[in-house]
Amino acid sequence: MGLNKESGNCCFSYSLGQFHYQSDGFRPNNDVQHDLYDLFVQAAVTPELNLQAEYRHRETDQGDLSLNFDGRFAPQDRNGVDQKTARIGARYSPSPQNSIIASFIDAERDQLLDFFNNGNEAQILSKAQSHQIEAQWLYKGNRFNTITGLSIYRTQTDDYYFGNLFLDFPTKQDNYYGYTNINFPENITWTLGLSAESYDLQNFSLNQLNPKLGLRWSITDQLVLRAAAFEVIKRDLVVNQTIEPTQLAGFNQFFDDANGTDSKNYGIGLDAHLSQKVWGGIELSRRDLEIPIGIGGPFEIEEDQEDLYRAYLYWLPSRNWSVTVEYLYEGFKMLDGQYRRTSFPTQLETTTVPLNVRYFSPLGFFAGAGVTYVDQRVNYDPEATATASGSDDFFLFDATVGYRLPKRYGIIALEARNLLDQQFQFQDYSFQTANNSTDPRFLPERTFLARIILNF
Repeated sequence: MGLNKESGNCCFSYSLGQFHYQSDGFRPNNDVQHDLYDLFVQAAVTPELNLQAEYRHRETDQGDLSLNFDGRFAPQDRNGVDQKTARIGARYSPSPQNSIIASFIDAERDQLLDFFNNGNEAQILSKAQSHQIEAQWLYKGNRFNTITGLSIYRTQTDDYYFGNLFLDFPTKQDNYYGYTNINFPENITWTLGLSAESYDLQNFSLNQLNPKLGLRWSITDQLVLRAAAFEVIKRDLVVNQTIEPTQLAGFNQFFDDANGTDSKNYGIGLDAHLSQKVWGGIELSRRDLEIPIGIGGPFEIEEDQEDLYRAYLYWLPSRNWSVTVEYLYEGFKMLDGQYRRTSFPTQLETTTVPLNVRYFSPLGFFAGAGVTYVDQRVNYDPEATATASGSDDFFLFDATVGYRLPKRYGIIALEARNLLDQQFQFQDYSFQTANNSTDPRFLPERTFLARIILNF
């Protein structure tokens, strides 16, 4: 639910919103309740100066949401998060060619983990106080533009075991970057970039330069070639947001990797406007990861490789209908992982082919139906774990029906996923994320979701 208000000649606006999500899950201890409260204020002080302020409060309580191929889950583990975030931002444009952006974020995060190990309960409360300061200068020329900026991150984390402090560590990160987009010749845009990273966390530290190169070539008005090669250090972002450019030539720079991960990224893509109603394309990318493992002691660097192959075709047969089909291959390989191979897959390959048809009525009604084919193969190291490797493939049918309220007052929709109640085995990718948590894309049980969005 949201509230928006403007006064004067658009010189002041504010919004008040609340997001609520709740589910009992499909198995014991799979429930989740998530609440987010947000207050946002924006003021155009002068035509050149714009100020923003925002306050967010997040409350999350959940059980074990992971989906493992062998079906294992934690029947009693709980995870609770209480986070308060304040942000102040400013944009100053002294001329049409120059703009300066600044952002300051302060966050307090309490995360309570209540879990069981060999039948013994363990309770860890992690309290983090974080500050994130960013500034950026944008310059627009005739045939080029530049983005230059810096970021400073400071986090103090204190971990308590049953109320007793047992681990505290500060995290210091500094980041400086520059990007230049050059049109030469006219139908080619080159992106040249360089960032300097400084990262310190207990016994792990690094200082390095990260080169970035991107190409966007409009071969014709209907055909665009994209390519990129760049290196990124996963920063311990306060609330997973930054004003630094998040993509290069259409390829994502930042992923939810473990903090401090060094990733080398390579990608190439071709996008085609086949007709007035048909679009298509193909994209190939690879990520080579070096991941720091270990907290409170010496760090070890383990290596992964990720591949992503994607093809898509979008068709608009009329103003009210759309048809989309995609092919997505995700490959994961643990090249060097002595610590992680005792619990996680060493190789994971997932192929997904979704086909969706959607209808949009001028009166506000909309509906959609889709079928998704999934094929997955999971390999574990037999010398490191007793978990068996395996594979599975299955089809899932989904449907949606809803109504858009007049004057953009909101949306009311009912979604049905896995309509045929298909049972299957699937391994999610939570083990690759910073906090080992993510919502599974597919659920092995028929699920109904109600979605209500209200704007006043």
